[in-house]
Amino acid sequence: MENLLSHSHRLLLKAALSKGEQALDAWRRWSLEFDLDSIDSEGFWLLPLLYKNLAAQNFQGPEKQRLSGVYKQLRLHNTIACPVLSGLIRSLEEAGISTIPGPVTLWAINDQKAAVSASPAELFVSVAMLEKADEILQSQNWLPKTPLPTGQLRAFVRNARYGHHKGGDLKLGWRPFGLDCHLDQDAGLWQRAVTSPGENSTPHQASPVDSALIACREHSLLQIAVLMSRLASEINWQEARSRSRDLGLEHEWLALTGGAPPALQHGVPTPIVRGEMDPKARPKQDETISLWHLSSRHWRRYRACPKNERPASFSVYLISYYQYCWQISSKLLLFPTAIKKVFGRWQT
Repeated sequence: MENLLSHSHRLLLKAALSKGEQALDAWRRWSLEFDLDSIDSEGFWLLPLLYKNLAAQNFQGPEKQRLSGVYKQLRLHNTIACPVLSGLIRSLEEAGISTIPGPVTLWAINDQKAAVSASPAELFVSVAMLEKADEILQSQNWLPKTPLPTGQLRAFVRNARYGHHKGGDLKLGWRPFGLDCHLDQDAGLWQRAVTSPGENSTPHQASPVDSALIACREHSLLQIAVLMSRLASEINWQEARSRSRDLGLEHEWLALTGGAPPALQHGVPTPIVRGEMDPKARPKQDETISLWHLSSRHWRRYRACPKNERPASFSVYLISYYQYCWQISSKLLLFPTAIKKVFGRWQT
């Protein structure tokens, strides 16, 4: 998370979400420093949204044709993938499995004009319904790419991946807020879900705060774009800040939002995109705390895994615990009084 967003990503987000001259200026600055031929995957998935926004600002330039081609390809893919995804969600709901799409997937399915890709899709189901959901997925030709974890190991894995010849890729998740939170906190996603009846909408949707926290956890460009462009006006910011602390996402939340209602200056609400917050700024104690959480999680995973997997799991735990101990010892060695004592002993 130290490199939350690169300079290239910040310019792309500003060009995709700002209005008027602000968007065009951000795109010109990006074009001078970077090139479409060398764009990374994160930036590539933002290009359709970027093109749609620039086209609304009467954008003209040598890249317009290429951006238009990416946008049209996305629209064609979504016309094929979205009906498959909608049919899958309908089948799961009819089988009694409550599903909640991720923020980007929800936008792609419910808005035919959305300039975001329906693949890879993200669906959340409860842990108790995993086997049943897996059975339905495979019956509809969704082929598993990663094995579904069993027993207590599910507490230490966030999702399983599937592929479909029309629907694209799918992440079937059951731990929406990451591995550091308690399972009861994940279960709250369904308790707070919003029911949205309608022919063209999914039956269940995550609450605005939950959607924002999921976007923070993923911190991909598309997730951040959803957070800034679609959720900002609906979020209870005090609740989101409090829950981000409970879920171990406070650093991500502060980096993306500044911890306060966005001023919506220049159409870009978050300080990290405007360059007002250094994404590398992180309290020193956070690294130690995160290493402790990581070590504790690996220990719990070692205790829960089958006997034949315990040697490998214990090795991973030892490495993480060594990293934590090294971090603590480094701080102690750099402590001024400790250094003085060491030098004092050397002199004698």
